[in-house]
Amino acid sequence: DAPASPLADIEKHAAEFQKTISEQFNSLVNSKNTQ
Repeated sequence: DAPASPLADIEKHAAEFQKTISEQFNSLVNSKNTQ
């Protein structure tokens, strides 16, 4: 299941990275709200 191009692979990784950052940010905000 190789990507069509290196650019497509980069975009896929970027989207996953963005999602991870968003989740970490949300958990950080939520933990601050509960304190």
